[in-house]
Amino acid sequence: MITSTIVIEYRNTNGLTNKQVAKHFGLSESQVKGAITAYNAGKEVKLKTSEDETLQVLLARKAAIDAKIAEAVVKEKQDVIEEIKQKLKLYNIEKSEVFPSRSDKGKQLPVKYKNPATGQSWSGRGKNPLWLGDKDKELFKI
Repeated sequence: MITSTIVIEYRNTNGLTNKQVAKHFGLSESQVKGAITAYNAGKEVKLKTSEDETLQVLLARKAAIDAKIAEAVVKEKQDVIEEIKQKLKLYNIEKSEVFPSRSDKGKQLPVKYKNPATGQSWSGRGKNPLWLGDKDKELFKI
């Protein structure tokens, strides 16, 4: 909390505008104008600054800002998508040039290890097979 007298004396001493005073103290310009009116009427008023805000007020403000951010993302995302589509068309770029597929996807990997007792095999990628257990895999290398 800050008093109207402090606000007005600071303003007058430093020759600042209402906007500058509001920014300095974390007030709105209308609060500064109200402080001037009170000061001129010889009254003292207490002004709540942005530093005096409760957690509940701050969370409400955050929620409002988050909602505005979400709106902006939705709007701007559509603009970006449209811009990308135009550039893809302009430069005759295919989807596969931007997002190349993995060449080994779905491809059978070569066998590196084989269980001679059962004939089961393993490429060496992923989790060790149960038949290998804690044994030295070099013993099963092909």
